Amino acid sequence: MHRIETLVIGACLLFFFSAPTHAQGYTPSSETWQFALAPYYWLLGMDGDVEVKGIESDVDFGAFDNLSPTDKFATQIHFEAKKDDFAFIVEPTYVKAEDDSARAGSSRADVEVEYLMTDLLVGYRFSQRWELLAGLRFMSMDNTVDVRGGPRVSDTEDWIDLVAGVRYTSRLSKTWSFLGRFDISGFDLGSGSDFTWNGAALFFWDFAPNTSLTVGYRILDIQFDSGSGAGRFEFDVQQHGPLVGVNFRWPRK
Repeated sequence: MHRIETLVIGACLLFFFSAPTHAQGYTPSSETWQFALAPYYWLLGMDGDVEVKGIESDVDFGAFDNLSPTDKFATQIHFEAKKDDFAFIVEPTYVKAEDDSARAGSSRADVEVEYLMTDLLVGYRFSQRWELLAGLRFMSMDNTVDVRGGPRVSDTEDWIDLVAGVRYTSRLSKTWSFLGRFDISGFDLGSGSDFTWNGAALFFWDFAPNTSLTVGYRILDIQFDSGSGAGRFEFDVQQHGPLVGVNFRWPRK
């Protein structure tokens, strides 16, 4: 685990949770539907262990390593519909990354990770700043380990997790606002992940009516394993890095 990144995002969240909310920071519940669409690019780093069909390897690269889109591409799309105190969220995350400096035992290996993770969540605002989140997380993952001078193995795993979390929002000024989110999933139930946690800190700059530039940081830590021996599949990796995107809201105010 990257302890520095974890401490940074934790300190950031605590700071803004304790900060006073600006007078314009709270949007009253609306009796009409409000929508938001936000595509993000995730500048991704990975650190952890990957095992495919019993062949163990590691992945370890930073957010600013392997900048070529053919080596690393991660994106997220956030869609949200809100009415009254309820929010309905659809959030797919697609990741494709290759680490050509990984190791499998004493040998070099190329490790390829590709997955589509989709969150379907319901949010409930229970106070001026806070919302509860609950729902399902669907994961489809395809990993490959190519040992140099050895075997090349691939395997695919699909699973569904229950998700529970919280979200915090605050208006910092007339044009700046903040959102913090933390959720956990998996709980080692059925065929789901052993444990997964996800945290993000995002800043929004309203540079045009109903349109914001978004910058922030996200950490996603997934612990999943299945099978045994030559059929074992494991993904125990922390993913971390900056996010940048654009947030569109409608109807126009």
